[in-house]
Amino acid sequence: MKISRNVKYGILLGISLVAWGLINHLVRVNSIMALLSSILFFGIYGVVIISYLKSEKIEKLTDSFVSLLVVGLIGIGILSAGYFVNATIISPTYQAEELQSTQKKWGELGYTEAQVQEQVELTDVFQNPMSWMVELFKFNFMVFLTMLTLLSGLWFILNEFGVAPKISRQRE
Repeated sequence: MKISRNVKYGILLGISLVAWGLINHLVRVNSIMALLSSILFFGIYGVVIISYLKSEKIEKLTDSFVSLLVVGLIGIGILSAGYFVNATIISPTYQAEELQSTQKKWGELGYTEAQVQEQVELTDVFQNPMSWMVELFKFNFMVFLTMLTLLSGLWFILNEFGVAPKISRQRE
């Protein structure tokens, strides 16, 4: 496991996700752009994981899994920090706009005042940039772990049964 490579890919993941987050903020919900944005979100994870696996000489899947966890933690940490900076410095009205948009959507769905109030209580964590950052980190870590498990499992199956050619790249 090469720490510098892990940090490099972690930073790449983090910067890519921060860019995605800023673009996603500009996109409205329930549109084609929102769908494409969601596909891009998962694509970023997949591209970074596959790129990392291709750049390493994979001898033991567990070593690569641990290395990719480090990459994911660095990237997701940068994403969370990027969100916090965006919500507190760059666009201080970000949270208020998001919550207002969500409450408008609840109205369009025909929620009663009591139901809206109940939803506001459930989304209380999103009233504070720091707690939202922590929730964002937890959510993205779960997404990354799912993608990592899926792609590692796919890699194992393809290589174990000889379907895919063995990766023979040497570490730099």
